[in-house]
Amino acid sequence: MSTCTKRTIVALVALTYALSLLACLPPGPTPVAGGKPAVSITAPAAGAQFAPGDTVTVQVMAADASGVARVELLVDNALVAANNLQQPMTTWQGSLVWVAATPGAHALLVQATNAAGAVSDPAVLSVLVTEPAGPTQVVVQPPTPVIPGATTLPTQPLPGLPTVQSTTPPTKPATVPPTKPPTVPPTKPPTAPPTKPPTPTTGFSNLQVKVLSDTRIRVTVNYAYDGTQGDTVLVVAEPAGGTAAGAAFNLTPSPIQKGQGTVKVETEYQGVGTVTSQRIELVLSNNMGQNFYRQSFDHQQTWKASVPSTVVYDFVAQAQSAQWKNYPGQATVPFGEANCTDAGCVFLRSAPATVMEDGSQPAQVLVTRPQWVANGEIKGTFNQRFTIQAGDRLVGQVGLIAGAATGDVKFVIFIVPVAGPSSARIVDIADTSNGALKSFDASLDQWAGQEVIFDFSVVGGPSPDDDWAAWVEAKLMR
Repeated sequence: MSTCTKRTIVALVALTYALSLLACLPPGPTPVAGGKPAVSITAPAAGAQFAPGDTVTVQVMAADASGVARVELLVDNALVAANNLQQPMTTWQGSLVWVAATPGAHALLVQATNAAGAVSDPAVLSVLVTEPAGPTQVVVQPPTPVIPGATTLPTQPLPGLPTVQSTTPPTKPATVPPTKPPTVPPTKPPTAPPTKPPTPTTGFSNLQVKVLSDTRIRVTVNYAYDGTQGDTVLVVAEPAGGTAAGAAFNLTPSPIQKGQGTVKVETEYQGVGTVTSQRIELVLSNNMGQNFYRQSFDHQQTWKASVPSTVVYDFVAQAQSAQWKNYPGQATVPFGEANCTDAGCVFLRSAPATVMEDGSQPAQVLVTRPQWVANGEIKGTFNQRFTIQAGDRLVGQVGLIAGAATGDVKFVIFIVPVAGPSSARIVDIADTSNGALKSFDASLDQWAGQEVIFDFSVVGGPSPDDDWAAWVEAKLMR
């Protein structure tokens, strides 16, 4: 058989194998027109095991008729990764990453948001982070001790003495029969029946409510779950009674495991006006979305909401479109973490890579490091033009990255009317590493009807070593 013929046969076999693999791929979720996105987890498998420090790559498929705009990964109800799509897609397939840490069972929850803001039902599965094996214990036998001053007897006769042979026959020692110890039957310890831990009865107790705002609460409650609906189920806190009946609420689910513990869940009012609820009902649902348990607690809550605001522009998400320069010098600072130098740097970083000074891990932050000199500065000009309307606001949150112990910076935002006459400082926040983030909410009514752009600036202090400043949020709201 010729070499050409052999190569042809090998190529045909490889092509046949590849086609068979494609035929076995699972279908993705089916988008529903006008409804919520559909999302599923294709890897890892439920019950998969990892070691602390392992990188867990979660493969996700999401679909929506109006386009998937964002996909989020939560571990034990804490956001650890997100993908904001620059262009919404009707079908998205990709991966989100989590670094395994605490040993034990962990719930992976994935949800998608479409271009209209509708959030999918979560896809949930449980994985296990195992304890690392302990070190092997080596037992070292100590050497035989040597007694100081002891002398080893010679095996040869001492010099100068004659050798004397004994004529006395050796004496045979008397034979003494060995004494046999009495046989004592072993004592058998009493056998205690194994203790079986009691099966917890499903229920909740010790409910506490913290009001986060006029439209949002956080419920902390002790739970017990008997595992009859699977190892992991979801719990939500649903307002009930009063004028809240029929009102729109966003119930954020939290996973719980079989056994006992404490769980936190959040609920947000999404209606307009003021309503009052009389009870909080905790509802458990399985991985099929079926509610199987409900428990009610008396709690009166007043919910207030005005006309919801709309995000006109997200400056953190669009930071790469700005022109960044350092001062003094006015040299261009290239965007990206890999381009950081003493001249300054600016880049986006996603959770869990960044921890802020208050211990939080935002989904995404904009890091702006001034030029590495005393009182150095970095400034970004956003050339996107906006026509301001009455009621527009610039809101956000800033702080230092955890570990920047000697950080001393000032966050400044200028509004610049395109037609002049001059710019105005609308945000001016001084910050040191004190364990707290700082928020701003600036009214733009003074510039209603004018076309404007914005400059974002961070000015360092006398010592530049720890001036790692981060914009957690910066949005133009309407």
